[in-house]
Amino acid sequence: MELGLQQISRLLLFIAGLACVAMLALINFDVLLKYTANQPIPGTLECVAFYFMPLIVFCSFAHVQQHRHNIEISLFTDLLPRRIAAIIENAARVLSLAYLAVFAWAASLSAMHATSVGETTGIVHYELPVWPSRWCVPLAIAVTFLWILYQLGKELSQTRGVGK
Repeated sequence: MELGLQQISRLLLFIAGLACVAMLALINFDVLLKYTANQPIPGTLECVAFYFMPLIVFCSFAHVQQHRHNIEISLFTDLLPRRIAAIIENAARVLSLAYLAVFAWAASLSAMHATSVGETTGIVHYELPVWPSRWCVPLAIAVTFLWILYQLGKELSQTRGVGK
Protein backbone atom coordinates (compact mmCIF):
# COMPACT_ATOMS: atom_id res chain seq x y z
CA MET A 1 0.00 0.00 0.00
CA GLU A 2 2.83 2.38 0.84
CA LEU A 3 4.39 2.05 -2.61
CA GLY A 4 1.08 2.84 -4.31
CA LEU A 5 0.53 5.88 -2.10
CA GLN A 6 4.08 7.07 -2.80
CA GLN A 7 3.54 6.84 -6.54
CA ILE A 8 0.22 8.68 -6.39
CA SER A 9 1.75 11.35 -4.12
CA ARG A 10 4.67 11.82 -6.55
CA LEU A 11 2.26 12.16 -9.46
CA LEU A 12 0.15 14.73 -7.58
CA LEU A 13 3.29 16.65 -6.60
CA PHE A 14 4.47 16.57 -10.22
CA ILE A 15 1.09 17.97 -11.33
CA ALA A 16 1.38 20.71 -8.68
CA GLY A 17 4.87 21.54 -9.95
CA LEU A 18 3.68 21.70 -13.56
CA ALA A 19 0.82 23.96 -12.52
CA CYS A 20 3.28 26.22 -10.71
CA VAL A 21 5.53 26.50 -13.77
CA ALA A 22 2.54 27.04 -16.09
CA MET A 23 1.14 29.72 -13.78
CA LEU A 24 4.51 31.46 -13.66
CA ALA A 25 4.81 31.37 -17.46
CA LEU A 26 1.25 32.57 -18.04
CA ILE A 27 1.52 35.46 -15.59
CA ASN A 28 4.90 36.52 -17.00
CA PHE A 29 3.61 36.44 -20.58
CA ASP A 30 0.48 38.31 -19.51
CA VAL A 31 2.53 41.07 -17.87
CA LEU A 32 4.97 41.19 -20.77
CA LEU A 33 2.20 41.52 -23.36
CA LYS A 34 0.29 43.99 -21.24
CA TYR A 35 3.20 46.40 -20.94
CA THR A 36 4.86 45.89 -24.34
CA ALA A 37 1.89 45.46 -26.68
CA ASN A 38 -1.01 46.70 -24.53
CA GLN A 39 -2.60 43.26 -25.09
CA PRO A 40 -2.92 41.25 -21.85
CA ILE A 41 -3.89 37.58 -22.19
CA PRO A 42 -7.64 37.22 -21.62
CA GLY A 43 -8.53 34.79 -18.84
CA THR A 44 -5.22 34.87 -17.00
CA LEU A 45 -6.86 35.61 -13.66
CA GLU A 46 -9.49 32.92 -14.20
CA CYS A 47 -6.92 30.28 -15.19
CA VAL A 48 -4.83 31.09 -12.14
CA ALA A 49 -7.79 31.11 -9.75
CA PHE A 50 -9.73 28.12 -11.08
CA TYR A 51 -6.96 25.82 -12.32
CA PHE A 52 -3.44 26.58 -11.17
CA MET A 53 -4.02 27.57 -7.54
CA PRO A 54 -6.21 24.56 -6.61
CA LEU A 55 -3.71 22.21 -8.26
CA ILE A 56 -0.74 23.82 -6.52
CA VAL A 57 -2.37 23.88 -3.09
CA PHE A 58 -4.31 20.62 -2.91
CA CYS A 59 -2.08 18.33 -4.99
CA SER A 60 0.83 18.96 -2.61
CA PHE A 61 -1.12 17.88 0.53
CA ALA A 62 -0.38 14.16 0.13
CA HIS A 63 3.36 14.78 -0.23
CA VAL A 64 3.37 16.96 2.88
CA GLN A 65 1.53 14.27 4.85
CA GLN A 66 3.73 11.47 3.50
CA HIS A 67 6.82 13.17 4.90
CA ARG A 68 5.02 14.47 7.99
CA HIS A 69 5.96 18.05 7.22
CA ASN A 70 2.72 19.51 8.53
CA ILE A 71 3.02 22.38 10.95
CA GLU A 72 3.06 21.12 14.52
CA ILE A 73 2.99 22.98 17.77
CA SER A 74 4.77 20.62 20.12
CA LEU A 75 5.40 23.02 22.97
CA PHE A 76 3.36 20.92 25.39
CA THR A 77 3.76 17.44 23.92
CA ASP A 78 7.57 17.74 24.05
CA LEU A 79 7.28 17.98 27.82
CA LEU A 80 5.10 14.86 28.14
CA PRO A 81 6.26 11.26 28.44
CA ARG A 82 6.66 9.65 25.01
CA ARG A 83 3.73 7.27 25.52
CA ILE A 84 1.26 10.06 26.36
CA ALA A 85 2.57 12.20 23.49
CA ALA A 86 2.02 9.25 21.13
CA ILE A 87 -1.57 8.89 22.36
CA ILE A 88 -2.19 12.58 21.72
CA GLU A 89 -0.60 12.37 18.25
CA ASN A 90 -2.75 9.36 17.36
CA ALA A 91 -5.87 11.12 18.65
CA ALA A 92 -4.96 14.07 16.41
CA ARG A 93 -4.63 11.67 13.47
CA VAL A 94 -8.08 10.23 14.18
CA LEU A 95 -9.55 13.75 14.33
CA SER A 96 -7.76 14.59 11.08
CA LEU A 97 -9.27 11.51 9.45
CA ALA A 98 -12.75 12.56 10.54
CA TYR A 99 -12.23 16.11 9.27
CA LEU A 100 -10.74 14.98 5.95
CA ALA A 101 -13.56 12.47 5.41
CA VAL A 102 -16.14 15.23 5.76
CA PHE A 103 -14.03 17.60 3.64
CA ALA A 104 -13.61 15.02 0.84
CA TRP A 105 -17.31 14.17 0.93
CA ALA A 106 -18.36 17.84 0.72
CA ALA A 107 -15.80 18.56 -2.02
CA SER A 108 -17.05 15.51 -3.96
CA LEU A 109 -20.62 16.76 -3.76
CA SER A 110 -19.48 20.17 -4.98
CA ALA A 111 -17.47 18.62 -7.83
CA MET A 112 -20.40 16.40 -8.85
CA HIS A 113 -22.72 19.40 -8.93
CA ALA A 114 -20.20 21.48 -10.92
CA THR A 115 -19.84 18.60 -13.39
CA SER A 116 -23.58 18.07 -13.74
CA VAL A 117 -24.24 21.73 -14.54
CA GLY A 118 -21.09 22.11 -16.63
CA GLU A 119 -19.82 24.97 -14.48
CA THR A 120 -18.03 27.68 -16.41
CA THR A 121 -16.77 31.18 -15.83
CA GLY A 122 -17.08 33.99 -18.30
CA ILE A 123 -14.04 35.40 -20.01
CA VAL A 124 -14.24 38.23 -22.50
CA HIS A 125 -15.28 36.23 -25.60
CA TYR A 126 -15.89 32.73 -24.29
CA GLU A 127 -16.80 30.56 -21.32
CA LEU A 128 -13.99 28.69 -19.55
CA PRO A 129 -15.11 25.32 -18.14
CA VAL A 130 -14.07 25.18 -14.50
CA TRP A 131 -15.81 21.99 -13.41
CA PRO A 132 -12.76 19.76 -14.15
CA SER A 133 -10.65 21.65 -11.62
CA ARG A 134 -13.22 20.93 -8.90
CA TRP A 135 -12.18 17.26 -8.92
CA CYS A 136 -8.60 17.89 -7.77
CA VAL A 137 -9.80 18.81 -4.28
CA PRO A 138 -11.61 15.57 -3.32
CA LEU A 139 -8.94 13.47 -5.05
CA ALA A 140 -6.04 15.12 -3.23
CA ILE A 141 -7.88 15.09 0.10
CA ALA A 142 -8.69 11.38 -0.35
CA VAL A 143 -5.01 10.55 -0.93
CA THR A 144 -4.04 12.60 2.12
CA PHE A 145 -6.70 10.71 4.12
CA LEU A 146 -5.18 7.41 2.98
CA TRP A 147 -1.71 8.56 4.07
CA ILE A 148 -2.94 9.43 7.56
CA LEU A 149 -4.84 6.14 7.79
CA TYR A 150 -1.75 4.21 6.70
CA GLN A 151 0.51 6.09 9.12
CA LEU A 152 -1.94 5.61 11.99
CA GLY A 153 -2.20 1.88 11.28
CA LYS A 154 1.59 1.58 11.12
CA GLU A 155 2.00 3.51 14.37
CA LEU A 156 -0.59 1.40 16.18
CA SER A 157 0.88 -1.88 14.91
CA GLN A 158 4.37 -0.82 16.04
CA THR A 159 2.99 0.17 19.46
CA ARG A 160 1.35 -3.22 19.88
CA GLY A 161 4.53 -4.99 18.80
CA VAL A 162 6.57 -3.14 21.44
CA GLY A 163 4.17 -4.07 24.22
CA LYS A 164 4.44 -7.83 23.56
